[in-house]
Amino acid sequence: MPTPDAGRIAVYCGPFDGGSTAKIAARLANGFAARGVPTDLLVSDWNDPIAEPTDAGVRVATMGAMGVLTRVPAMALYLRRERPRAVLTHRIREDVFTLKAARLAGTGTPVFVTVHGRMSVKLDHIAGLKGRRR
Repeated sequence: MPTPDAGRIAVYCGPFDGGSTAKIAARLANGFAARGVPTDLLVSDWNDPIAEPTDAGVRVATMGAMGVLTRVPAMALYLRRERPRAVLTHRIREDVFTLKAARLAGTGTPVFVTVHGRMSVKLDHIAGLKGRRR
């Protein structure tokens, strides 16, 4: 199947809420675009306040409300439709959703997950099976 844009990179930050993770994702997307790489910035909600401007070459796409029942299918459809060269994620929840969606989409798109901060601190508060899985 031909790809709409074989060189496109997707940067998934989740909520575009002006926090540090959203700023990092926007700056990364801007950097790719400035170097001529077609780039999508994937966000959960475009209605959040935007603290970091995006380059005109960055295409912003929303993945929908928080939750595995909405976000995973939305990301799987995005991966099938757009066929990006790679997806870079920036939050634990988005890491998990994107990995599940990539498996569901069956496109073979590489997913590069990022955890900002110490993983042990982020997972210490999650108990039971959910904590062990993560």
